[in-house]
Amino acid sequence: MEYCIGIDLGGTNIAGGVATLDGRLVHTQSVKTGMPCTSDEIADRIAALCRSLAQAAQTPLEQMAWIGVGAPGSVDKDTGVVEYANNLEFYNVPLGAMLRTRLGLPVYVDNDANAAAWGEYRAGVGRGCSSMVMVTLGTGVGGGIIEDSRIVTGCNWAAGELGHFVIDMNGEPCNCGLRGCFEQYGSVTALIALVHDVLLVYFAFVIFGFSINDIFIAVILTILGYSLNDTIVIYDRIRENRKLSPTKSPDALPAIVNKSLNQTMTRSILTSLTTFMALLVIYIVAAVYGISSVQSFALPMMVGTIVGCYSSLCIAAPLYTMWAVHKGEKSKK
Repeated sequence: MEYCIGIDLGGTNIAGGVATLDGRLVHTQSVKTGMPCTSDEIADRIAALCRSLAQAAQTPLEQMAWIGVGAPGSVDKDTGVVEYANNLEFYNVPLGAMLRTRLGLPVYVDNDANAAAWGEYRAGVGRGCSSMVMVTLGTGVGGGIIEDSRIVTGCNWAAGELGHFVIDMNGEPCNCGLRGCFEQYGSVTALIALVHDVLLVYFAFVIFGFSINDIFIAVILTILGYSLNDTIVIYDRIRENRKLSPTKSPDALPAIVNKSLNQTMTRSILTSLTTFMALLVIYIVAAVYGISSVQSFALPMMVGTIVGCYSSLCIAAPLYTMWAVHKGEKSKK
């Protein structure tokens, strides 16, 4: 049986797997990327991981059919050159050629999110679709776009770089050189707060005995929109206060976040209470007239309104502080 090796090169970890040519995964391993380091050091780590994977699969490395590498950033898949990957500090790195020299096997390199999107399209949740978009979250935010059964790469191989779509031209500086990239806002910290909202609204439906149906979806989408808006308002105030701060040290960030929360807290709480009271009136009227569909919408919405306010103020902002301080400390090393 023939095997191949797949490598996922990230800013934090290098993950690898051995698979059969029909897509059955046999073995996986991972190692630390070890940033900051040179492209040669990263190529050496990938080569060592490939040898370890072949050994674990009890197959000589030279019998592997090929090696596929998903790398972040703009990748010319025809030449195997990573033209630009900001998290790896890659500028026109011939990664494919470097690995062919080290391993003596055919090596194919493409953007990691494109590779992931193609994998889902061929063998995962995208089967049966002709077009799809995939968003990847890790050290950064990436994406892969498939239209009419083809990967959309654009003229510079970066069409799917969703993390570097600018959503605020005066926003947070990104290490790609732009400002306000989606990657700076679509962080795990904000997503944790949103997951918190979804789970509590789900529990509200279960506790009150409501069916998980289209009303549940409507409540979830409404609450997520409210929470995102509230979180963005807080993050914008943090950004403005950081601009005005005389010191840019990460140590000053907790005080800046507390100041920003104090400035936005009244607005957030009053908006939540006003919305809650309006929903309460709607619920009471629906209960009097026996309109069960409105009741099953209004009651979880009341819970979600309070939960959304709490998660924005007490979860998203503190987690953002922890992440930003940690990021600042890493940049000093």
